[in-house]
Amino acid sequence: MDQQTSLHRNFLLKEEISAYGIDMRTILRSLDAVLAEGAPVPRHDELEDVTLLLRGHIALLIPEVLELAWGLPADDAVRCAALAGVREARRKTGELAGAGSGLVSAWRYAQQLARVCRALVHHYGQLQALGEVSGHVDEGAR
Repeated sequence: MDQQTSLHRNFLLKEEISAYGIDMRTILRSLDAVLAEGAPVPRHDELEDVTLLLRGHIALLIPEVLELAWGLPADDAVRCAALAGVREARRKTGELAGAGSGLVSAWRYAQQLARVCRALVHHYGQLQALGEVSGHVDEGAR
């Protein structure tokens, strides 16, 4: 079973809409469209929409991951990995990051964003699972 299939099984069993309006099913569909092996390169105008969608997913995931990570001890490995993922997401979506001017560079940038988003989804799931085990998940945040 590949990592993407594993993500689907883990997250589609949980509630799919969070307190911040994160729809995991939609995010995972977006990731599939960009990261699937042999995925066709969309037209440039469609690619702009895909990029904006992925940036939006990332913008919604970052505060959720941060909120859950901050609830863990500072030396917790899962917390450290999640915070590193947030830093990478911010770097990839920052002011200096961009798609470039050509179709190929725009497609590669969309794929980078999708991988960053996938990592945030992974961190989000790990943090939620840790919170459920320890009993520290805020019921309103699910």
